Amino acid sequence: MKKTLRSLPRLLFLLVILCIVLAGCGSNNKPAQSGTIGPEFIKNETESTITITDPLGNEVTLPKNPQRVVSLYASYLDLWYEAGGKAIASVSSASLPEGVEDLGSMSQISPEKILALKPDLMILTSSMESQVALKDILEENKIPYLFVKYDLYQDYIDNLELMSRLNGTQEQVDPKVKEIEDKINATIDGVKGKTAPKVLIMFTTSKAISCEVSKGTTGNMVELLGGTNIVKDIPVEGETRVDFSMESIAAGDPDMILIKTMGDVEACKALVKKELESNEAWAAMRAVKEGKVYYLDKELFLNKPNERFPEAFETLAGYLYPDK
Repeated sequence: MKKTLRSLPRLLFLLVILCIVLAGCGSNNKPAQSGTIGPEFIKNETESTITITDPLGNEVTLPKNPQRVVSLYASYLDLWYEAGGKAIASVSSASLPEGVEDLGSMSQISPEKILALKPDLMILTSSMESQVALKDILEENKIPYLFVKYDLYQDYIDNLELMSRLNGTQEQVDPKVKEIEDKINATIDGVKGKTAPKVLIMFTTSKAISCEVSKGTTGNMVELLGGTNIVKDIPVEGETRVDFSMESIAAGDPDMILIKTMGDVEACKALVKKELESNEAWAAMRAVKEGKVYYLDKELFLNKPNERFPEAFETLAGYLYPDK
């Protein structure tokens, strides 16, 4: 009798474990999976869906393997295709894949045009109010939507992982991501220990000039490469650029100036010449006197570089550390 009583706790323990195992086998739910922890915004994954907390704070459940995808942001369409997906329509882009309907400019998209396409997934940017305003219409029509926030290099990695899971292509995409990360880490390691340059990142159109902070795509890359961005202030949460001030940048006296252009490059250069090159404070800055003012490749630094991130990092490293 004593021997039987002593065996009871062990028997009960084994029964509890067996129940847990059987319960797990009977459920389609499983935790979000990745090579390691995975993006924090992924909350749950089943065989047919992924639940995330999107950049707007909404908890949304997205269908896997959508067939009628519409993207309202060109860089995100490129990212979707990089993750093995396909789309039926998108906004105008020089790299629009064959067979994808051209919806024209982002500012010309009407809700009626979107609904007529009968999408089973919409990809939008959380940084444009006009696209955020579509949320209620999409919900009313039961159209799943994915708002994407993508400013930093890590955002690229995280969103690519999410999209590869949605497309069921994670096994094919993960090795490519590792190769990209390895190349970038090699570039970062290659400049460790070098004197960190002070950098000014300017953003110009044909009509206005501003400065990019470290929360911008290029600012983040400069920071990861050990550079010091002389523009620190972020007046509004989520903003990546601040108003241009000759006094503040002259006081920072950068070692080099990197200029991003949007629109006609020659028109942007004309504005810089008109507004800056005649200013004594501009001419007195070390970067200007030493000829270290560089216009950046739009394909790598205005648009999201996506799979070309290694090339973008290597290009920046060449500017920051010319003796590399």
